[in-house]
Amino acid sequence: MEKIVKVELDCEYYFNEASVDISVVFSAKKVEIMCLGKKYFLQEKDLAEYDYEKIEINILAKRLLYNIFSKKTGKTSTWGILSGVRPSKLYRKIMKIYDSKSEVRRVLSNVYLISEEKIDVLEEVYDNQKLSISRRDEIIVYISLPFCPSKCSYCTFITACGSGKIDTYMDTLMYELEESKDVLSKAKIIYIGGGTPTYLPDNYFENLLNFVSDAGDYDEFTVEAGRPETISKNKLELMKKYGVNRISVNPQTFNDETLVKIGRKHSVSDIYNTYDLALIKGFDNINMDLILGLPDENLKSVEKSIDEVLRLKPRSITIHCLSLKKNSKLSENYLDEHVKSNELVKKMMDYVINKFDDSEYGKYYIYRQKNIGGDQENIGFCIKGFENHYNILMMEDLCSVYSFGAGSVSKGFKGGKIERFVFPKDLKTYIERIDELIDKRKKLFT
Repeated sequence: MEKIVKVELDCEYYFNEASVDISVVFSAKKVEIMCLGKKYFLQEKDLAEYDYEKIEINILAKRLLYNIFSKKTGKTSTWGILSGVRPSKLYRKIMKIYDSKSEVRRVLSNVYLISEEKIDVLEEVYDNQKLSISRRDEIIVYISLPFCPSKCSYCTFITACGSGKIDTYMDTLMYELEESKDVLSKAKIIYIGGGTPTYLPDNYFENLLNFVSDAGDYDEFTVEAGRPETISKNKLELMKKYGVNRISVNPQTFNDETLVKIGRKHSVSDIYNTYDLALIKGFDNINMDLILGLPDENLKSVEKSIDEVLRLKPRSITIHCLSLKKNSKLSENYLDEHVKSNELVKKMMDYVINKFDDSEYGKYYIYRQKNIGGDQENIGFCIKGFENHYNILMMEDLCSVYSFGAGSVSKGFKGGKIERFVFPKDLKTYIERIDELIDKRKKLFT
């Protein structure tokens, strides 16, 4: 009996195209692949070399595709045949089977064709997640505030630019939170993200923080403040007053010209001023984000940004590689340059790894994205003891996530499987259907 299976590899990386027509047909003792106008076969005798007990047939097809692509283009990938968002989940899955780092390394190398350097990254991430993993039975809370002063050219998140819709949205969000106040009382980890939460007018910002603070007692309370120009003295004082103990101040780059090109409304001097002010106001757990592969940045540009963020010494630093999204403004005129920058982004990431390996920062979470620059990954680094539990538990799909607000994703576990419920991204739809959405989300957790 034949079976058709969907197989994914990053075609843009190999062929500078979004996709390549491929058909894969499995029969009892043979895999047949039609790719690039040719037919390829993997016979039963070819399967004998795979000794990974839990191997799935699509892995075999990916192996064959990888060989076809590599021979055709001369390109290889340090991530081998892996195409998923969460490579550390695979490491954890294999570790459960073998309970041996050396065996995990063998499987990742021999079966998935992942390079030694990337396995090193996964191993370090695994080691640094152990404390967070012990909290896997908890509920974590996410609150979405999809408003920004402007939209970055690489962004496809739901963000309403300007304050016109904030009033009605916040009324609806507060109603939603009130209806689920019991959830907040059980949570110990909460994350307010966006958008740019600190773009809210002070009265709405304080009302939200006051409500959340009164509803529960949290040992990790993060506000992804993000844009330095929105983080005022008053906003910092409000966050401190209501128990926020972790914030983000996200430069993305320390080059003023790049900030203008990507649509940010702040300068490098704003980054320094905001960071210093946050320290003065008593925030000792600050995260900073940087992006590799931004338009017209070269290796020296990135070296400058990395050196500066290490000099500032925030408790955690997240390094992203630019992922070119279909509906982003940047995708309209930067696709060719993005593809051409693959080798440069690899060099940028090499610099990052070398610098951080010589520092006190360790790797604590990792994820990948489609069409990511240089076929690389996004890595969260932190000083030991400042791992963000939310990032780990959410990214690893290790606990229930109760999410509020437009575009948010709640996750629940039923029968050992993850089920998700996604709120509409459109603000109008979210507001008009809020009672129906609340009822449907409740079913995820009952």
